[in-house]
Amino acid sequence: MAGRENAERLIPETMKFLLSRKFVFFFIPYLILYLLSAHNALFWDTLQFAGDHPTWYYDTGFRYLLLPDACDSGHPPAFGMYLAFLWKLAGRSLWVSHTALLPFIVLLVVQAIRTGELLFPQQKRYAFWATLIVLSESVLLTQCTLVSPDICLMAFFLLALNAVLSRSRGQLAVAVLLMAILSNRAIMVAFVLYLFRLSYDRQFVPAYGGRLRYLLKQVLPFLPGALVAIAYFSYHYYVKGWIGAPKDSRWSAGFEIVAPGRMALNFLVLGWRLVDLGKVATFLVSAYLLVQWLRKKIIVPDDRRVLVISFAWLLAGLLVFTALPLALYQGLLTHRYFLPVTTVIALLAVLLLAVAPLKHKGPIFRLMVLVQLSGHFWTYPRSVSQGWEGTLGHLYFYGMRKDFLAYMQQRGISKGQVASSSTLMQSGKKIDLTNDTTAFRDFEKDTVQYVWYCNVSNAMNRTVGYYFKHYEIVKREKKGHVEMILFRNPAYPQRLP
Repeated sequence: MAGRENAERLIPETMKFLLSRKFVFFFIPYLILYLLSAHNALFWDTLQFAGDHPTWYYDTGFRYLLLPDACDSGHPPAFGMYLAFLWKLAGRSLWVSHTALLPFIVLLVVQAIRTGELLFPQQKRYAFWATLIVLSESVLLTQCTLVSPDICLMAFFLLALNAVLSRSRGQLAVAVLLMAILSNRAIMVAFVLYLFRLSYDRQFVPAYGGRLRYLLKQVLPFLPGALVAIAYFSYHYYVKGWIGAPKDSRWSAGFEIVAPGRMALNFLVLGWRLVDLGKVATFLVSAYLLVQWLRKKIIVPDDRRVLVISFAWLLAGLLVFTALPLALYQGLLTHRYFLPVTTVIALLAVLLLAVAPLKHKGPIFRLMVLVQLSGHFWTYPRSVSQGWEGTLGHLYFYGMRKDFLAYMQQRGISKGQVASSSTLMQSGKKIDLTNDTTAFRDFEKDTVQYVWYCNVSNAMNRTVGYYFKHYEIVKREKKGHVEMILFRNPAYPQRLP
């Protein structure tokens, strides 16, 4: 009876919060982005996680737990199964896929607000800035326009973080379990949160003896998720004989350790990712305040010391276990991979700025938010890889793609005559969730009459100079920073429209 009464009391409290001005203020931008992108095609890595994975379960009727090697990149498959389940209920469409992420966007916003309140229970001003800086991060905003599992990861990460801060074991167990069935990266983030909990609750360590008992007690909320993850990977290895990615898959190169020279370059790229797309101000403020704190120029009050130290350890743990290892491999330094790291950097900046002996803190907070939002307008020359999945500047891509598809159809240009990259070449079944199974040709393997280029494909940016020199431009369009061109190979006879 007590549990039922608590549940009945929780529902109206939750509804009251979701209708509050605070939630509405932070949620409206995300709702607008959802409405603008609810029918957009799948983009970049979402072709695998929101396309291949759920399509397999949808087509096979959930007869198999494991994915086929052709689309199995080693992650737990819960995200794909979730989308496939909703497709069975409401139909296989882009709208259903985007809408499937809406509850997690709500959870993300709710938990970001909760994080601010837990960090600054008596200081509403700093609680507001903590929430705003987290939610205005360009990569996070952009991921919310995609059918991206990283939205779930960030929602669960903040849910688990808040559970540690509020010492809610049940909430922590649920959050970790959700992370365990989401992705390998989420599992590593959950492990770092265990280390964070050890630091945050270390005042409860017995002075004499009992340390092992303390460690075991702290790990209890993590055990359900750990056991589920161990069971899945054990079964996966038993059936397939590998964990991570099959040797002959298209992901295998990403799991090969690079040469020392390339590794050094990757560490520089990693540093660039942490400041790219508008994060430079937040990073510099956090780094400066950390140095000042270590030099004892900033004195953290006794009642905040454990909190600040624990967040510093959380940042170090995320860097060591989820960020730095990626520099050892080829092609794994994607912006979205570092969302937990950059979120903790932002929160640490707010924590230290709140206790820093500075008179004018408001302009610094506003600067961090504005510079983060400016990330949507950052662009680089074609020869430099750009994180298009981390900037809203890529939103022009979808309308331009439809225009070019209509143009080619009107002029009788078949898909077999056109080569492009993975961002554009996929069939309608894979990228638009339609029944069209015909794909374009691969520009890296096939020489055909036309080449369809868009600068959101970093792979094509390395070769587009050749097309400008040796091919004819049939159609060219540029909106914002997105450019799309249809080239014609002059070696083929021109067809009259």
